[in-house]
Amino acid sequence: MDKSYITIRDYEDFWDITLDKDDFKKNLILAKEKVDSVTHNRIVAIGFENLTKFQQEKIKLAMLYQVAYIEENGTESSDVSSYSVLDISVNVDKTTETKAKKLNMSSFALDQLQKTGLCTNNFRWR
Repeated sequence: MDKSYITIRDYEDFWDITLDKDDFKKNLILAKEKVDSVTHNRIVAIGFENLTKFQQEKIKLAMLYQVAYIEENGTESSDVSSYSVLDISVNVDKTTETKAKKLNMSSFALDQLQKTGLCTNNFRWR
């Protein structure tokens, strides 16, 4: 497996906690996949070490928050748009959902990634 953008030590120091290493490993993999997906795998293509210090710091911060988001919310989003019980029908308006909610990720993490310039469709490297 390729290098993750943060370590368990980074996470524990940032949040001032001690973690179960197995659970963290799973959540770290899921968070990294989400970050790579949102950035269109540009971090992988360019190489984390080739990014600016600013971009590296924003990606690390995004990872810290995305792992925490996964720990709290899991990985599955609720795709239920309507349901009925007896004579009562409820429709969920998904048009008001934020982009982060639609992506099932931390809004803070998404904000940090967008600051790197790696999430845009107009991105050009050099």
